[in-house]
Amino acid sequence: MRRLYDLAIYLLTIALHLGAPFHPKARAWVAGRRHWRARYATGFEKKGRVLWVHVASLGEFEQGRPVIEGFREKFPGWQIVLTFFSPSGYEIRKNYPQADFVCYLPADTRRNARYFLDLIRPDAAIFVKYDFWANYLFELKKRSIPTLLVSALFRPNQPFFRWYGGLWRQMLGCFTHVFVQNKPSGALLRGIGFEKVTVAGDTRVDRVLTPPPAPPPEGPGAGLIAGSTWPADEDILLPLLNDPAWAHLRWIIAPHEPTEKHLAHLLPRIARPPCPPFGMERRTGGRSGCG
Repeated sequence: MRRLYDLAIYLLTIALHLGAPFHPKARAWVAGRRHWRARYATGFEKKGRVLWVHVASLGEFEQGRPVIEGFREKFPGWQIVLTFFSPSGYEIRKNYPQADFVCYLPADTRRNARYFLDLIRPDAAIFVKYDFWANYLFELKKRSIPTLLVSALFRPNQPFFRWYGGLWRQMLGCFTHVFVQNKPSGALLRGIGFEKVTVAGDTRVDRVLTPPPAPPPEGPGAGLIAGSTWPADEDILLPLLNDPAWAHLRWIIAPHEPTEKHLAHLLPRIARPPCPPFGMERRTGGRSGCG
């Protein structure tokens, strides 16, 4: 099964390289990992104990951020290495000041996993939510490096809980402890014999509540911001936006994938005149009358 996984990683890497000339995210994914061994070797030097934190993209980074900043406050002598899988997270947070080194996670091959861990030599590792990479996890376990999964969320239809999910359950066994968002996730893990689990809630809530929020604004200047939305989120938000009872609010909706195709589908569903997407003001002649 692991050989099939390695083949899948190999094919994924080839597909991303082939798609790079045609897709901006694939192009950024490939460019960010080009000559990574030489760049990482000169960009990072271990000077003490190291915590490695891995996130998939920007949303997972925001979930991991309270953990990173709490850890930094409690253990100021540690170095923190922060890795991203997706360009949409890395490009925005590559200069994050609470981390000593921010980089892309190299493709999950056995050779890359060994080289990367030899380079940063982490004393502990934290994965956020659900970005599982088998070769990195197996190598961490082989080296007896404590590895945590935080803000995890599990559903019955995931491979961990299906007959064909043996490799996924092996990956799960690489974690020293798993902190899940809710009780159903904890019950699913215990149902397959994984007992090293704690229900700890969603760290995104900690992110919003730190510092404590100010009272909601009132009057004509009040507004709401919905960030990194998916179509399912927008199906809930748009009826509220179009409801006269919410007409006094100004809205900012930032889709997770702000492509022209998605915006062309989204804008006609907004009853009140919308502001043009960011960067289009000059082409549309301004923002007057937008909501």
